Amino acid sequence: MNPATLRVALLSVITSFSLGGQPTTSSHYFSAEIANDVFFLPLKTDRYFTSGMAFEWGRKQVGKTILATQSKSFTSQYWRVNQDLFTPEEIESSQLMPNDRPFASYITLSRGHTFDFPAVGFQLRRQWTAGILGKYSQGGRIQNAFHGMVDFAEEIPGWVHEVNPDLLLNYELEVGKRYALSARTTVTLNLRGRLGTLYTDLRPEIIISTTPLKFSEKSWIQCSLSGANRLVGYNATLTGGLLNRDDRYRKTIIPQRNVQALGATGILQYSPYKLSGGVRWLSPEFRGGLPHVWAWFGVDVDW
Repeated sequence: MNPATLRVALLSVITSFSLGGQPTTSSHYFSAEIANDVFFLPLKTDRYFTSGMAFEWGRKQVGKTILATQSKSFTSQYWRVNQDLFTPEEIESSQLMPNDRPFASYITLSRGHTFDFPAVGFQLRRQWTAGILGKYSQGGRIQNAFHGMVDFAEEIPGWVHEVNPDLLLNYELEVGKRYALSARTTVTLNLRGRLGTLYTDLRPEIIISTTPLKFSEKSWIQCSLSGANRLVGYNATLTGGLLNRDDRYRKTIIPQRNVQALGATGILQYSPYKLSGGVRWLSPEFRGGLPHVWAWFGVDVDW
């Protein structure tokens, strides 16, 4: 890439975040996503990351950047509500199990902003997150209510051992560079950093994406594979929060400092709708833990 072109792109990103660009079109969107390890058939584990829900709504804009008026930029601003639940391997035990992942749940509200400059394949995302860790996020109540509605699951008494309640505040920044291997295949290199009382880590990632079927500019099928290595500084779902110390788990659960992740994703875009889903695999997150896998599904609507 021409260094001058890259400098222009970086300056365009910075000024677009701070001063705004020149939007030509805009739209709103809503997305919902659900993840659960029981979705991964036929394995159907019920441990570690056991379920999650996320709802996001925001505004997308397509326009010209201030410093590169001949190239389009894509930006979005969004709100996101997220709830995740975590359980130990011995999920049915009513006793506090040593050397096992603690019961934990959180609910968060995030405000984020993304920028995509296709001319040089540069991407940037930043996000602020605030929320609650522990029983006030209602994770245990929601899981037991779900188990009460199905015949194959029983109420889980171990939620009384959930990590202590705590306040959460996090900042996240992600930068990416996309390279085109062909007209329908790309490789993206991402670097994401998180800092706060929920997660503090650094994660480099590689994503290979291909579009085997393209019906039109707004309708296509895309598949992707990803691999990442997370360098962990802090994970409140393993050891409890920073403000309300939980001595049951602090220095008892020893987090792994390097955690690997693999993923496979499929997307069906039929504008204004998008259906997506995939599988995620995670290496052990704490000393003595096991690998874990789950599946997820999502739907997006633009208007």
